[in-house]
Amino acid sequence: MKNLIFSEVLKYLRSTPNLKKKLMVFVGIGVAGLMLATTFIVAIGVAGVKYVAGVGSNIDVAQHAEALRLKVDNIPVISSVECLGAAQGLMNLESLLLTPIKDNFLSLKRACFDGPLKVLDEKKEAELI
Repeated sequence: MKNLIFSEVLKYLRSTPNLKKKLMVFVGIGVAGLMLATTFIVAIGVAGVKYVAGVGSNIDVAQHAEALRLKVDNIPVISSVECLGAAQGLMNLESLLLTPIKDNFLSLKRACFDGPLKVLDEKKEAELI
């Protein structure tokens, strides 16, 4: 059945050369467009791989470590044990639902910023004296 339909279409195309030319132009443009799109996709992929490989090989570890050390010196110390415990305690859904948001925020603020910042301020005062 399918062969009959295909043969009928071929007979019709052979009998009308104008339609055959239009169909060939349409197919040619479609194939050229597909090849162009494939070329762009491959070029973008190659450029992406080259960029990732270049970023990975051009890292100056000493320079980045020094920049990171300078940034760390300027931020407050918040990595105390009480701060981490308070943050982990807030990850529990029950504590978030049972206590008000203000109390959770204040407990986290007290645990993370009050103690370490006071110690940091005392160290700075000792350096000034």
